[in-house]
Amino acid sequence: MDLYEQQIHRERYLLTLHQLAEGTTSGVSVEDVESYMGMEPSQLDKVASYLLGEGYIKQVTFTTVGLTHPGLKEVERLLSLPYEEIEGRVLWMINYLSGGSLSRLVLISALARRLVRDERELYPIVNDLDERKGLIRALNEAIVLLPAGKEALEESHRRQKSAPPMTQKAGDVYNTTIENLHGAAQFGSNNVQNVQINATNNPEFDDAIASLLQIIKSSALADDEVGELREEVAKLNRLALSKPKPDSLEKAKFRLDKAKLCFEGTKLMIQAAPHLHTAWEYLRLKFGG
Repeated sequence: MDLYEQQIHRERYLLTLHQLAEGTTSGVSVEDVESYMGMEPSQLDKVASYLLGEGYIKQVTFTTVGLTHPGLKEVERLLSLPYEEIEGRVLWMINYLSGGSLSRLVLISALARRLVRDERELYPIVNDLDERKGLIRALNEAIVLLPAGKEALEESHRRQKSAPPMTQKAGDVYNTTIENLHGAAQFGSNNVQNVQINATNNPEFDDAIASLLQIIKSSALADDEVGELREEVAKLNRLALSKPKPDSLEKAKFRLDKAKLCFEGTKLMIQAAPHLHTAWEYLRLKFGG
């Protein structure tokens, strides 16, 4: 983990505490922090150790942690960062969530959650990165990283590595620990958004998949229903990325019928129908229907 990545995760930790504690210094559950941030407990222990050593967080009870007053001040600074700095963090997080892939779609909702920012704050930044700078491609409620975006991040990384080393502060050494703070908790059931979606070479199909995922996200369905629907959409996406075979069209019909049945069962079919139709037209043409 390089220095910039460490910095981003430390910022996310503070912002997560601030959001979960509703802007106070009250303690919040360690499990809730882990579930929200979506990181391994061993990684979060290092983040928490640094922030504790810097005096930004405090251990309230054995299972809860909270911001200190200096931590609140740091959060205020992070929430008022210049536009350019937030833009850089957005591009970095898109690359992080896509695993560096130029085909994997990243949902704006997932991006906002990981950056602990409001989705509405991200839309103008996403538009700039897409239309003005050409570093990403925006597809309704999802994003895909472009080669130019990857190159911009690599160039930024090269500049950071070639810069003169900063004088290390005492707090940069993990010599203060929160005993087992993040060692035993499991990720929460709300972690259903980690379904992998990859972009095809067809923008209409990609937009349809992103729209279906947004419909699911905006619904009031239970976690198990959300998980089932997202998996069906992911299966349509995986099928679209596969090479044509003699039975591909038959599989496409089966997958689409299954998806329709799932959406009808949750009364979301009216919203989903046009996007399912777009997905079917692409699959039909690809597999020779």
